[in-house]
Amino acid sequence: MENDRLGRNTPLVSVVIPVYNVEEYLDVCIESVVKQTYANLEILLMEGKSTDGSLDICVKWLKSDQRINLVSRKDGGLGPARNFGIDISKGEYIFFVDSDDYLPVDAIEILMAEMKDETIDLVAGGHYVVDEQGNKLEEFNLISRGCDREVINKKQKKRYIRRGIVAAWGKLYRADFWKRTGIRMPANSAEDAAVFPSIVAMANKIVCIDKTTCYYRIRTDSLFNTTSKTFDVYKILDGYCQYMQEKGIFEEYRNVLFYFTCVHLGGWRKRLKEVVSSEEEYYIKVEEPFSNIIKKYFGENPGANNHILGVGSYNLRWICHKIHPIVKGDMHSAFTSTISQFYKQLDVRGKIFHPNLFRQESLLNDQMKMVSKSLAHLDSSIKLVMIDFLDDLQDIVLLKDGSVLTYSEPFLEADINNLEVDHIVLCTSEEYFDMWKKACDNLIKSLETVTCGVVLIQSRLCMKYKDRDKRFYEFLNCDEIKAKNKIIEKFESYFLSSIQRKIQVIGIPEKLRYSDKEFHYGCLPEYLGESGQFEVTERIFDKFDL
Repeated sequence: MENDRLGRNTPLVSVVIPVYNVEEYLDVCIESVVKQTYANLEILLMEGKSTDGSLDICVKWLKSDQRINLVSRKDGGLGPARNFGIDISKGEYIFFVDSDDYLPVDAIEILMAEMKDETIDLVAGGHYVVDEQGNKLEEFNLISRGCDREVINKKQKKRYIRRGIVAAWGKLYRADFWKRTGIRMPANSAEDAAVFPSIVAMANKIVCIDKTTCYYRIRTDSLFNTTSKTFDVYKILDGYCQYMQEKGIFEEYRNVLFYFTCVHLGGWRKRLKEVVSSEEEYYIKVEEPFSNIIKKYFGENPGANNHILGVGSYNLRWICHKIHPIVKGDMHSAFTSTISQFYKQLDVRGKIFHPNLFRQESLLNDQMKMVSKSLAHLDSSIKLVMIDFLDDLQDIVLLKDGSVLTYSEPFLEADINNLEVDHIVLCTSEEYFDMWKKACDNLIKSLETVTCGVVLIQSRLCMKYKDRDKRFYEFLNCDEIKAKNKIIEKFESYFLSSIQRKIQVIGIPEKLRYSDKEFHYGCLPEYLGESGQFEVTERIFDKFDL
């Protein structure tokens, strides 16, 4: 065999490729499998009665490579095709490929190299999203997403359910795993999401690697994008919830299953809203069945008493979104500061107008000291107060009546009337630190009275940023950033030496303190990259039952 450099003494890997109406991309897909550096393959083309030229392409490849088997299927569904492929496969390992995707030439060799002992049921790689022409759009890397390199215990499995990639492809499975667990994919949409939590929970050991093992092609006309078949996507809950109930492990995974449900059904809700013709149709086809199935497994108002109050930088807002993707009730006020909220706690009289609704609301919160008031009268649904001091690097507007405002970007942009300013207090001044200590003392008094958890996130300005090709660059003003980070350290030191109640402290590893060049709000030192956000989120999940 042309590229059989690993020899026939290596374990057989069965590659299962469902095929349905993909004539434009099928040659590229099959060629990428045939040319794998790991050559001991059984290639199963699961052809589903295509109406284009896909069958002819399959026959052509069948004649050219003795490792290929052509299997006729009565339908083009991904789930049933994969299931049948599992049932008839002869390999010791199974690898799934979608027929419009393609592989790096060494994908299977890389995965097989990690299949080092019999306790490993699954080796998972990352992938690149590519467009219809094969241009790279976005990379998904399991390690940078916060997954452990080895997933064995329940804590690691829950993290992998939250952070892993649900797709069946791009992973190498031990064939015996499917027989041992009886897990099978449904015929409805999102078939891989329907079994992903069950796979993770039942696997003895999962190995995650930081190498690309698949190029996932986004197509406008793909089966995944065929909206006429996607309104039953809510049935994925029956897949993993029923299975885990039958195995007696549903309750121990309940919270992470609810999180998983929020992430995936939340995304589908938004997507399906774009294709229905009316609000009534959306309610009947989407909102009602989605809500009913969530109630079926998680009860009325799940997550209603599990909210977060964020006191600090915008990073906390994104972390809240990662903890609670669609559950409403988390609170966070942007563009404010500890001094503004807690120094004298005086409402600011005067008119401040900003044309942007979000920034107008933020300015009003800063005027009316809403964070201070929320903490003083904490709702019983708040389970965690999450704070950082990154936004305390903003200067302060001291008014003549003794009240204060944050000298924020929205404040500078706003139309302001009836405010009598005394002077601006610079965040680097001793006057500022004296005011900050008094405000911090008031913040601590409020925190001492609450019964929920409190966590300090040790946020810093980032000194570097990363592009999509994993190249790092330093921001131009690193000396200034270092000096400002020293100020934050001083704030944290005072806070931690003064507070008496138990709190959790979460630091951000130096290697994750960077911004993302492609971040849609801009690449700025104050914006922590997604890998850092994932790290903080997972540390919070480890410490709190959210």
